[in-house]
Amino acid sequence: MNIDIFNPQTQIEIEGEKYTILYDNQTYAALEQKTGKGVLALFDEILTNKAALSIYIDIAAFGVKNGTSTEAAEKIKTLFEQKPYLIMQNLQTICAAFLVPLTPPESLQNLQNKNKDGLKKKKTRKTPPKKPLIG
Repeated sequence: MNIDIFNPQTQIEIEGEKYTILYDNQTYAALEQKTGKGVLALFDEILTNKAALSIYIDIAAFGVKNGTSTEAAEKIKTLFEQKPYLIMQNLQTICAAFLVPLTPPESLQNLQNKNKDGLKKKKTRKTPPKKPLIG
């Protein structure tokens, strides 16, 4: 399965409705203006779990605005502000959609190859370990 690493689209379902999330340079620029933080600062906050709920709501709303429509983005933002548990249910998907376009292609290719092989196999020792000298 080939992954479009340059313009991936992600779908989320909230209260029975499906929304497409899409990030591009314009979306990232709009997020920078809205939050007052650079994209790499937002990237770091997400990876370290230091982002505020309002940041996650903005990230989701701007992605939906670009992927679906402005009306859908406003609806999503209102829903997430009124019912924060909805964003928590979709947080992994939203964060992944935001982070993947910012990730170097080599890293995504390595991850894709690792997923094909399955989980990393545990290495077994061919020779038993040396016994320590007690002295």
